[in-house]
Amino acid sequence: MDGIQYDGFYARLSGNSPVVATAIHAGSRIRKELQPYLLADDYLRRSEEDYGTSLLIESCPDIVLADDSRAEYDINRDREITLPLTAERFWGIQIYKEPPPDEINRRTLAKYDHFHNFMADYTLAMAEKFGRCYVFDIHSFNPSRQVEKGLDPVPLFCVGTRNVLPHYRDRADELIRKISALEIPGLVNHTRENQPFGGGVFGRRLVENDSRVCVFSIEVAKFYMDEKTQLIDFGILQSIGRGLSGIIKEWK
Repeated sequence: MDGIQYDGFYARLSGNSPVVATAIHAGSRIRKELQPYLLADDYLRRSEEDYGTSLLIESCPDIVLADDSRAEYDINRDREITLPLTAERFWGIQIYKEPPPDEINRRTLAKYDHFHNFMADYTLAMAEKFGRCYVFDIHSFNPSRQVEKGLDPVPLFCVGTRNVLPHYRDRADELIRKISALEIPGLVNHTRENQPFGGGVFGRRLVENDSRVCVFSIEVAKFYMDEKTQLIDFGILQSIGRGLSGIIKEWK
């Protein structure tokens, strides 16, 4: 089934499954009208994007992939702070040499609203149809930053469950067991729950919209790439992708 390209994201959704996988920080695109205001280059921005996560779930039947960079707007934050207009909102990186005009920012916020409304409508429809809806919210993180914070060992996988409601606790435990059992050649699989991340605004809003929706926020450490050069080891990435997508495709 062919997907549909929307303004800011791509969706391939059958409407025939209660399971959908998303990579909401996979994008690196910043639209043309924002380019004159940019200060941070592609390399700096990419260090905080979830580079490669779209490839982890591309084989899953139902997926939503963000095209826009979180340096344009961050889907996983509250609307009031979604625009990284200050360095504090983007890990100390100054994105803009001067803030874009209000008119441009309003158009950016409209894209943020469209995405959240789209996902809320779709997950509600699946919950109505199947009595439940599972969202696998895939992210990645920089392990070097966690080492600096004293996290030892840095987990390969973090399963964020802070947005999982109590009636889905048994399914969260099941997912943690399955991910913990994955064997990734060349890597030790330390899997942790909510360490270092528990889930963000994206999952929270979906669950608040309908309690039948269950959102698992899965963070993958960027051991599949060189953090300095940003070069991906596709062998490791593909191995991680096979493991995660296998779990998602078999989820009932």
